[in-house]
Amino acid sequence: MTLKLGLRFSFPSQNEKLIERLESIADQVGQRAKRAVFKYSIEQADKELVAAIKEADVAGEIKKIGTKKYTIKTIFGTMIIPRGRIKNKASNSTVIPSAKAWQTPKQIYISKALKADICDLISRQTIRSAQVQLTRLVGEKEILSHGRMINIVHREGRALKAAGQNRMQTAFELMPGIDAGN
Repeated sequence: MTLKLGLRFSFPSQNEKLIERLESIADQVGQRAKRAVFKYSIEQADKELVAAIKEADVAGEIKKIGTKKYTIKTIFGTMIIPRGRIKNKASNSTVIPSAKAWQTPKQIYISKALKADICDLISRQTIRSAQVQLTRLVGEKEILSHGRMINIVHREGRALKAAGQNRMQTAFELMPGIDAGN
């Protein structure tokens, strides 16, 4: 993959705000570049997966039937990705190979990094303040709703609690003669 970057902007005035203004421009360019790299990479991975399935189909039963849009929310914004759809002529079933291979939810995928940022922000401030901070970090206004952010914190908290309990149980199992219930 090759990334070519072309920038066009008015150079800020040579004053006490120059460094901050250039930092802001670089940050905005970085976010756009991350979105472009991510979107291109995901689209290529999807195309390669569909092509591999078609190539492996020696009986000629698999037919590509277009794409379906899918939403992915990341630490650098929301991406709408077209994912390839295929149809098995023999079974008359339709599938999105990347949904199965990548084990993604049906509607929206929220990246682990975005979930971690949300949990970190909410642990230190109000949800509204966390939303404002997230908007600044991601560069997208209200990338997730108040309710969705709460749900993420609760789900991640339950997962963390379960992982801790599993580690504790494993530790007790490795220590003969110690009863985990006492």
